[in-house]
Amino acid sequence: MLGLLRGHRLPSIVFLIIYTLLIWSPVLLDLGLSFDSSNKMFIVGNLQSGTPLFWLCLFISCALLLGIFLSRFASKIQLYRERTVLPMFIFATLLPIMNAQHLFNNAVFFGLLVLFCLRKIFNSYSFEKLAYQYLSIGILISFAGFISPQAFLLLPTTWFGLLLFRPFKWREWAYLLIGVALPLYFFFAYCYLIRSDLTAFNNVFIPLSNIELHKISTITADYVLCAVLWLICVAGMFYVNREPGLKIALRRFYILLAIFCTNIFLIMLLYPARFSYLAILMTIPCSLIFSGILLRMKIKWLASALLWMLVILALFRHIYPLFS
Repeated sequence: MLGLLRGHRLPSIVFLIIYTLLIWSPVLLDLGLSFDSSNKMFIVGNLQSGTPLFWLCLFISCALLLGIFLSRFASKIQLYRERTVLPMFIFATLLPIMNAQHLFNNAVFFGLLVLFCLRKIFNSYSFEKLAYQYLSIGILISFAGFISPQAFLLLPTTWFGLLLFRPFKWREWAYLLIGVALPLYFFFAYCYLIRSDLTAFNNVFIPLSNIELHKISTITADYVLCAVLWLICVAGMFYVNREPGLKIALRRFYILLAIFCTNIFLIMLLYPARFSYLAILMTIPCSLIFSGILLRMKIKWLASALLWMLVILALFRHIYPLFS
């Protein structure tokens, strides 16, 4: 199977599109799609009158687009020794595992912003002067916070990115904080000066205070699965970084992916209500690290066997709820 996923050839892309449709076929036939009630995105809120089939097709299309960008991003920064669409394949496989409740939410849109931010953090490694990318990263995080306030809690990942990829320059840290503060400042000014009502502004931060650790027991199985994936990501980071000749920037990027995965898992523990949203975001670092593990395994048949086990688990997670 690994040979079929090499390169960015047209047959590989067509195979992945067909594979994604097949792995989601139980849901397509059942139309068992529901909406994440914690969605704050106005597009979703205004268009929920559409048919479940429309929303499922939109969700799968966005997931395919995110998977394609994921593979192209990995090839662009030469994360692996060969060009491959394996990250897209693993992302398409992990998505039904992490989203077993078939919830449509805006995490697939936010995932594109996450990739954009990761690319900017990685590119900042080669900048000799001030890296202004962190200003735009802060602005993107702030806008994402309007969609899901928990996005503000991803700031530690960008701080570690600054520590890993940049020498300490206090102005770059200031750019990041200014980028986060600018959209909030303009939104506050709009609410205070034009609407004379700060309720909308306060609503951005109220969900951050709703920590519900006591609800974790209701979805213990999902948390166990995420904990296993997190452990594999952390162990995989150490495994991949053992490779001799791996560039320093790539070693640090694998560390950043493991930190990002840890950051998301900790937010999951604090906000169980946002589990479905965060689980989809967790598939991004998992896909990139899992691909690095499989491509560097010397026993190729074992790597293919692990890949088949992942596919079987995805199918089981899809089919079991339909018959339970």
